[in-house]
Amino acid sequence: RASNKTHVTILRGVVVGQEQTGKTSLIRRLRGEDPFDSLNHQVQRQETDGGQKLKRNLMALVPWKFPHNLQPNLSIVQEDVVQLYVSEGRSFQTSFLTTSSNPSGETSHDSRKCNDQIDATFRKEWLTSLRQQNGKELDFVVWVVDPRMDNLLEFLAMGLGILFPPPTAVKESKGQNDEESVSTHKSGINDLTAPLVHNLCILLNFRDIQSQQGPKSTDGTTLENVRQLTNNVLQKHAPLVDETNENASPRLITAKHPNIVVYESSMLNCYGLQQLHSFIALPYLSFKEREYLNRADNMRNGHRKW
Repeated sequence: RASNKTHVTILRGVVVGQEQTGKTSLIRRLRGEDPFDSLNHQVQRQETDGGQKLKRNLMALVPWKFPHNLQPNLSIVQEDVVQLYVSEGRSFQTSFLTTSSNPSGETSHDSRKCNDQIDATFRKEWLTSLRQQNGKELDFVVWVVDPRMDNLLEFLAMGLGILFPPPTAVKESKGQNDEESVSTHKSGINDLTAPLVHNLCILLNFRDIQSQQGPKSTDGTTLENVRQLTNNVLQKHAPLVDETNENASPRLITAKHPNIVVYESSMLNCYGLQQLHSFIALPYLSFKEREYLNRADNMRNGHRKW
């Protein structure tokens, strides 16, 4: 990721979402192209049995600089050159359905079974997207969503539940063997419920056409509802403090705490791209934190050998 000679840091990210939500347009915007101007970008088409299929640009490698307008008193000196390697994930194909219930208000067995199947398929699609870059660890994920879709909050809640399973605190007992304790983090958090993503940006796209779509268009209420949903997820992943251990290291706990931000966007007029640029500061600082902590550990280990 970082070279001592060239001081280049590569942050890896993936753009995910359903079909026709603006993933490819976002990639082209990052490349400096106008996805709506057919004269200014090269479009390659390959023949298929059913006609012509658009061959999309699936990745972008773009420079990034730390934004200095985040906080007035925040002064960060960026000594390295940062490159963003962003790829487009395969479109989600899962058909999302609302859970149906019987007249008594209880969910039927068939409905639960159907929802379990949907959840399993959706989970598989997420895992495939997260392995997009040859299995290399991702620093951030951008989830592009059409806020006009039906069951928006239910759809997002299902995805967030996959990415951020509720953490469970595990108390070690005297009878616990070594094999069982392997899956338990030093902070008391079960590793099986660790977040799959640590930096997520949700883009509610198509802000430019909200005035043309009537009541189904995105508005401030939709944005606030989605942010409330993500806040609920973050509260479940609040750092767990082991009050019985005064020497517990806070960084072992907070390292599991994810970052989730929600913005509106428009690929037509580039609305929201400045916020996306600022969002990258989160995975960048997380990367630098890990880098300096590793240096400190190496220094401590070196002193022990003297």
